[in-house]
Amino acid sequence: MTSAAVDSWAQISVKAAQTVWDRFAVLPKKLTPANVLKLKVDDMRAAGLSARKVEYLVDLALHFDNGALHVKDWDSMEDEEIIADAREVAERIVMSDPQLETMPHLKTEVDKLRQEERAAYLEKR
Repeated sequence: MTSAAVDSWAQISVKAAQTVWDRFAVLPKKLTPANVLKLKVDDMRAAGLSARKVEYLVDLALHFDNGALHVKDWDSMEDEEIIADAREVAERIVMSDPQLETMPHLKTEVDKLRQEERAAYLEKR
């Protein structure tokens, strides 16, 4: 989960990201998905996480904790299989909320991808 959390902070400076990470990492006794799910949102926000980043981390922790991602198998899986595993999770999210009303930030990103794909398709024509 560490690299995924760091990736979510790629938009801020390295020093700022490290500061936020250092504050966040000491909140749980041990940094595990189950322990992240026990954290209070206010505590995560006080560590420097935006509301959106808290949402990302909680959602990611839920998927790790409930076994939706087969992390124990990743060492023996090809990259394409790991991507397929993550895609299944994404498809379940979309199937349960097709309009992504509960995840407006994800809807925004999906809309951007669709626009980029549409533009690339039209360029080829």
